[in-house]
Amino acid sequence: METRKFTRQELYELVWSTPMTKLAERLGISAATLRKKCHEHDIPTPGSGYWTQLAVARAPERSALPASSSANDAIFVERTMLSPGALQPTVPGVEVQDTLAEPHPAVIWLDKALSSADRDEYQRLIVGGTWGVQACLRPVCRDRALLLIDSLFKALEARGHRVHVGVRGKSSHLEQILIVVAGSEFGVEIEEKLGRKPHVLNAEERKEKERHAWFTPPKYDYFPTKELKIHFSYQHWKYTGRKSWSDTATQRLDDLLGHFVLAVEEAARVSGSERRGAEEQARIRLEEERQRLRGERLQWWRQHLAKDLERMAADWRGATTVQSFLDAFDVARPAHLRTDVERNWFAAARAYAEKLNPLNEPSSIARDLEPSDEILEREIAAQNAGR
Repeated sequence: METRKFTRQELYELVWSTPMTKLAERLGISAATLRKKCHEHDIPTPGSGYWTQLAVARAPERSALPASSSANDAIFVERTMLSPGALQPTVPGVEVQDTLAEPHPAVIWLDKALSSADRDEYQRLIVGGTWGVQACLRPVCRDRALLLIDSLFKALEARGHRVHVGVRGKSSHLEQILIVVAGSEFGVEIEEKLGRKPHVLNAEERKEKERHAWFTPPKYDYFPTKELKIHFSYQHWKYTGRKSWSDTATQRLDDLLGHFVLAVEEAARVSGSERRGAEEQARIRLEEERQRLRGERLQWWRQHLAKDLERMAADWRGATTVQSFLDAFDVARPAHLRTDVERNWFAAARAYAEKLNPLNEPSSIARDLEPSDEILEREIAAQNAGR
């Protein structure tokens, strides 16, 4: 998914030079979305009859673009649909092997987890927690399920993606299989589908229904079908494409894995676009905040420099006093008369006085009066941490 950035002036010029429907089509969004963007940013749009008058050379007058109330006039337009004639991506082929040869590490992990998994009421093995089911299938489906996901994982990695077993998020301790595509992380689950048939009342239920009019028996009975379904999760809410594929009466899941690959790549594009948009918005907010606070921070910085100057002057006076005292000691107690204790003390005292004197490193004394925002923030953080 592609995101384009416009200024208010640029978008204003576009909507007054191209009919709304044609411009929306070119940008890959709906006309309603384009009108909403204009409304949100106080950009006037042509009224009814504008293009008709323009076509007969009447040169209708444009509505002026009002001044913006915000310092930032960036407008982000996210392409959400393909324009006519756009090429659809080619579905990659994913060949499912007959035997599990050199299985992917995530498949080895899942196979081991299935060996110790609990069963649900339909005798399906359950791997994962309530919010992170990895597999849900009976032993009869186990070999085929492992073959399918092994082929899928290898196809994903052949396209430059990563599949691994890990923990998602800082607060979770549950290991699960994760697919990483262009920096976006997705979960994957494979399950045996349940079929259903109308529920037939048994003798006890019939008696219960005769005794209590409000008794409501189940409408259907569910049963495992040996048909498999694969699904990916953790996609961004703006991704509206398909997320699951399964065996059907006309197709086997083996032939649909390429569609899974394309879909998870599209979900990653949506997620990445949103992430980049959020990062750009965060950068803009940070810059606006820095501009708003810069005067206040510079005032603090100069007060800080003044205090630092006073401290260095005091250190210099102290160092000068100590040096003068040591010079007097050197006259009163010449080196050839000193004991070992006196020699050691005198050397340490000279080193202390030299270290105390800021003029020993004069190149480090002067400081920039208008440092960058990053330096100001770092200095303020260090000051606060030292309190």
